[in-house]
Amino acid sequence: MATAETRAPTRREQAIAILREVGEDGISKSEMKKRLGGNPGAFRRLMQSMEDKGEMLVTEENWPTCGPTKVLRLPA
Repeated sequence: MATAETRAPTRREQAIAILREVGEDGISKSEMKKRLGGNPGAFRRLMQSMEDKGEMLVTEENWPTCGPTKVLRLPA
């Protein structure tokens, strides 16, 4: 049986770590997808679940580098 010290972090734990790393600037949804990798359907379900549970905030913003994009951040 794997312990918390020996098991690999879940995708949810990885996503939260990425959101902590980027801080208040947030990260685009497409960049999060690149960093997490994996199945597109599982990614979509994870993002929806995290938003529904209040684990992250999703806003649509106009970024100069890519135009309108969904930005992910940790809640305040």
